Amino acid sequence: MQIILLFLFTVLCFSCNQQEKVSDSATQQYLDVSYVDDTLYRHKMDIYVPGGLTQPAPLVVYIHGGAFRAGEKGNAMQYTDSLFTHGYVIADINYRLSQDSVFPALIYDCKTAVRFLKTQAEKYSIDTAQVGLIGHSAGGYLVAFLGTSMGVDSLEGYHLGSTEASSDVQAVMDFFGPTDFLEMDPAIPLTPPDSCENLFIHDEPNSPESQLLGCLISECPDRVKAANPITYVDGNEAPIALHHGTFDCLVPPNQSELLYNRLQSVNADADLVLHPHMPHGGPYWSTPEMKGEILQFFDSKLRADSSQ
Repeated sequence: MQIILLFLFTVLCFSCNQQEKVSDSATQQYLDVSYVDDTLYRHKMDIYVPGGLTQPAPLVVYIHGGAFRAGEKGNAMQYTDSLFTHGYVIADINYRLSQDSVFPALIYDCKTAVRFLKTQAEKYSIDTAQVGLIGHSAGGYLVAFLGTSMGVDSLEGYHLGSTEASSDVQAVMDFFGPTDFLEMDPAIPLTPPDSCENLFIHDEPNSPESQLLGCLISECPDRVKAANPITYVDGNEAPIALHHGTFDCLVPPNQSELLYNRLQSVNADADLVLHPHMPHGGPYWSTPEMKGEILQFFDSKLRADSSQ
């Protein structure tokens, strides 16, 4: 294990009424697949299956950001195209947002999506023993939460379906996701050259974190604890890679450091990469070099014993 020093809102929904489709090419694209037996657009996903597969392939699920209150599926390939071209199945999921449902609804959704994909493994050529997660910002929070809360039945959301499968995963890549909401404001970078001029206050009623929990975070510490991925670290975690910019004015880098330190305390398989002077989001996080790191990580965790 090692520490290496080194605007995330998306567009409105334009495809809410689309039905599941499959392309005619060798690559199969399944769009707007419902992972819950309802009609909610927030319970839909897109699945991309590479052409030419001769055996079940590793799956990587992308979870979008958007401060828990915005964003939607549709941008997975911006970060995962290198995985796809190397034979990974990619799923790009929606989940319920804070204006509709407070925590833990979005956790239920993401875990149910993973379980659904496993139940449909034959259809989508998925190797259910090689499942990874990747996400940015709010999506980073969600993948970290799924990776640390494996085996916590109360957070599974079994009422949404696919109860015959597990939501356990084998690898997690978290890009600048929050963890401990009460430790965000005191840690905003203020030292030059990483000096945040316009401070974003999280302990406000209209902050993303307060809206997610349905309470001002300083007034509901028990809910903050329940919503913190660190709370569930017990030595039963998926391998996790944490990436964070030191010039992150929205989610300070201490959020990844806190999770990393807790993971270290239980000897979990974890790495933290701090990227000097990098902000929250932006083109840096989807460069060819970064995509190479993404591919290398998932290959090392999902294909370490594979000839693929």
